[in-house]
Amino acid sequence: MVKKVKILVVDDAEVMRKEVVDILKDKYETFEAENGLQALDQVKKVSPDLIILDLEMPVMGGFEFLDKCDETLERIPPVLILTSISSKRKETRKAGAQFYMDKPVNKDKLLTVIEHLLKAPSTRPE
Repeated sequence: MVKKVKILVVDDAEVMRKEVVDILKDKYETFEAENGLQALDQVKKVSPDLIILDLEMPVMGGFEFLDKCDETLERIPPVLILTSISSKRKETRKAGAQFYMDKPVNKDKLLTVIEHLLKAPSTRPE
């Protein structure tokens, strides 16, 4: 049996998480977190191959999550920012995200970007 690629979907909006998981579930093994703190725990438990991350969330937002990853993790998977805050594009690149997409989700674009990110060498500092 071929091992499925693991993707962690982090978003405080359950509807958005479920929409993304529904797009990915046939091809990828998916995990969910509703904020950055839960995501840190999930990253340590499941070692995802890719993280899809919202920026604005309660408890711990996306930028703080990326900072904590840099401080606490040995291996940091590629990160795709999926958000409705289009003004944060440059900041997400500086924080170490490999790609940025605006909400709402475009299924074909999302799948294409994920394939690209999984094939590309990581550009995150390790």
